[in-house]
Amino acid sequence: MADDEIPPGQRFDFMVSEPKRTTGMAPFWTYHVRTKTTFPSYRQKDITVLRRYNDFVWLRDQLVAEYPGVIVPPVPEKTIAGTVEKVTGGAEPTPLVEYRMRAMRKFLVRVGAHEQLQKSDILREFLELSEPDFKRRTAEGTLRKDPIDMGLSQKIQAELMKKKATDCDREQREWDETFEYAAQFQSYFLSLRDQFEKVVKRKKENTAVMSDLGRAFFKASEHEAAFERGDVSNSLNDLATGVENVSLIVYEQADVETTQVIETISYYVGICEAIKETVRRLQRAILRKGHLKDTLGKTKLKMEGMIDGESKVKLSIQADTLQDDLKYAENVVSNFSKVLTVELTRFHREKAYDIKQLLTTWSSLQQEYGLRVRTRWEDLVGKT
Repeated sequence: MADDEIPPGQRFDFMVSEPKRTTGMAPFWTYHVRTKTTFPSYRQKDITVLRRYNDFVWLRDQLVAEYPGVIVPPVPEKTIAGTVEKVTGGAEPTPLVEYRMRAMRKFLVRVGAHEQLQKSDILREFLELSEPDFKRRTAEGTLRKDPIDMGLSQKIQAELMKKKATDCDREQREWDETFEYAAQFQSYFLSLRDQFEKVVKRKKENTAVMSDLGRAFFKASEHEAAFERGDVSNSLNDLATGVENVSLIVYEQADVETTQVIETISYYVGICEAIKETVRRLQRAILRKGHLKDTLGKTKLKMEGMIDGESKVKLSIQADTLQDDLKYAENVVSNFSKVLTVELTRFHREKAYDIKQLLTTWSSLQQEYGLRVRTRWEDLVGKT
């Protein structure tokens, strides 16, 4: 495929590369984000801009607000280690920086493949605007108010969430089941990631031990050669080389398992968090609808006991406004629910494919790893 071509069936091709650490009191890493696209709304078909991690977080937040019900793919989680690294790290890219590059590219790939998100003007601005223009754009805030929390103070939202805990209706309970499923699935994957990380850590520890063993064989070979160079010194030297080669294979295996297995698991930890986040937003919308409905009912009841006059006119106007707000809230909940239902169907479909690929990848890696180690030892045996 030519450098300027996009893979068949795709609208975008992304690359995140060339990390560079800034200097100053508050250093951070910047990345080159290159986009190739066939979308006619883009002025250029091959664009490269400079972005930082927080810009990806901003983009995701805007997409969440702009597309109620859509499960927006996760960006890599911000860890304490990452915060410390910004202050104490050097100018050379670290494993965390390299992981972020891969994870941020995966985020863009998933967004670019989504039939709704790929059309977003906010995405286009993120991919097209120059650094000064994008900085001004992010300073402006969101393009639109979030329709979920619009009109409700944080105090009222907190009160409604407490009410939900004690007085869940059928609609809330249905989505509670989805939330609990995502939370449980996430906990399983967190445990799975923890176990895989232990396996990788053990491999890297074994690498260090094998390297020490290889050096010990090499020193024994040198000592023997000083006394008499022959079969013994040569065999010890071959053992030193063989052990060192195997230790390199083990280390490479640990790196491959990190990028191809652990990072896939981390993505699903993030996507489960995104599902929980989306469900909670829908539940807040449902609570807002219920709050407006209750308030409207109380207002109408209050009007029934009043005689005509200025106060009743004010309440009538208030009731009309509440009626309009309730209709809007009902539409928000209805549309949100429909979109989220479709999104969950897509999630389960992609999950089935990704988990199958994960198992296939893991099995293939183990087979390849075993074959490489066996070949190295057989080469060594062939020399004896």
